[in-house]
Amino acid sequence: MADRDQFITEAARLARNNPQDWQRFMLSFAALVEQSRNNCITSPIETLQVNQGKAQALTDLCITLGDCVKLSDRIIQRKEQNK
Repeated sequence: MADRDQFITEAARLARNNPQDWQRFMLSFAALVEQSRNNCITSPIETLQVNQGKAQALTDLCITLGDCVKLSDRIIQRKEQNK
């Protein structure tokens, strides 16, 4: 299993096993992403690129985690088709 596939599958397992805790985690993560984006707005020019990179990475991760159950289902389906 590819590292990304394993990460998504494990995240989906956690989301499925405890949806309420997962939802609280995702709300906290979204707040972290928002703070990171806000840091871009207030960044001095010297740190703007670093803060922008952090915001982009956190945003991408938040999207992946938010879609992890759907993505995991696709991974499982792809594996079954490749058998």
